[in-house]
Amino acid sequence: MIKGYPDGTFRPEQNVTRAELAQTLHNFYLALEREKTAEAVEDQLVINAVANALPSVVVVENGDRLGSGFFVDGKRVITAAHVVEGSNAVVVGTITGKRYSAQVVKRSETLDLALLDVKTTETAKPVRFASSYRVGQTVIAIGHPQGLTYSVTRGIISHTDRAVDGFSGHYLQFDTPVNPGNSGGPLIDLTGKVVGLVVFKGSDTGIEGLGFAVRAEDIRRFLGT
Repeated sequence: MIKGYPDGTFRPEQNVTRAELAQTLHNFYLALEREKTAEAVEDQLVINAVANALPSVVVVENGDRLGSGFFVDGKRVITAAHVVEGSNAVVVGTITGKRYSAQVVKRSETLDLALLDVKTTETAKPVRFASSYRVGQTVIAIGHPQGLTYSVTRGIISHTDRAVDGFSGHYLQFDTPVNPGNSGGPLIDLTGKVVGLVVFKGSDTGIEGLGFAVRAEDIRRFLGT
């Protein structure tokens, strides 16, 4: 039988009574219901996390190139340095459709991070940073892959301290699908807090589910917070 006997054993040489069969089917039903409930709870956590983070996420326009970024305080945005490569001034757009000029005020080619000062009289909602994360933890990427703004994908953390040939530093490795346009966008946990900033993915033909992000603690060190 699927679950065996109520005591957790399995005795194929013995006949199963109706009561035992009923108990087995009941146990199987309860297990399915628990699984459905757990999935529904996680789905709702994802929905809430995305809703909480979206107002902080921006589109970063650098000429004909497009990337992602997010507010770290009311008037400053962080993105990937390669998104603003070759420019000291870019345009950022919010989810409300507003667009602002922004100045690059700090960058680190080593970390692939850039800080932008946004020219606005409004105060944006900043992200919060996670203090910890673990392998296997659910994470969500928000960005603008191929110009499809505010796209959301979901996966898990695959490694928390990955060294990558040809790149400096150590990264979060994750299997959440990302593509060009996601660079600079946040990787968040189920509470909506940022665990990393997406910088690149495995680019060899046929490689999927191999993304890398600057870790939250390295972002905060760059910001001096």
